[in-house]
Formats: sequence, structure tokens, C-alpha cells
Amino acid sequence: MHVARAPQCEVDHTGRDGRIGHLVNENEATEVAILGVSRSSMQPVYRDGGFVPRLMLPLSLSYDHRVIDGAMAARFTTWLAHTLADPRALLEAVL
Repeated sequence: MHVARAPQCEVDHTGRDGRIGHLVNENEATEVAILGVSRSSMQPVYRDGGFVPRLMLPLSLSYDHRVIDGAMAARFTTWLAHTLADPRALLEAVL
């Protein structure tokens, strides 16, 4: 007898010490999306004519294209990146 499970999303990470440089996410049959979060690091970013140090947090999103539209996934990833870049705005929206 087959028991159907509700679709789920998963958040994954590279571990406490961050030895894995990036994630390769594979969706299981019941997973519609996996958000991978890697270890953050200071990286040079070109801004206003010069390089400045910036804390970068690599994210990866894999999803089931049969369930989630690619444009919606791209908008979510962009929203998440902007939200994580300015956490005060998120707190203001919640409080």
C-alpha cells in the first residue's frame, strides 16, 4: 500500500565547519524545494569604482519544476538575498 506524503521544503547547510564549498541539492520524491546555505566569507565586491570587503553568503535553490515555476523561484531567491542583506527591514516588517 502506497502512503502519499505532503510535499515539503528542506533547508540544508554545509555543516558547522563549512568544509564543503558548495551544495548540490537533489530533491527526493516528496520534496518540492531545497534551499542550501553555505558558509559565509568576506569577499571583494566592486562598488562605486573600487573593491570593498563584503560578507557573502552562498545560497542555492533546487526545486521540482513540475510544482514550482522557475520565475517564481528566481523572485523568491532574489527576495531572500535582499532580505538577508538587510535584516533590519525584515524585523521592522515583523514587529
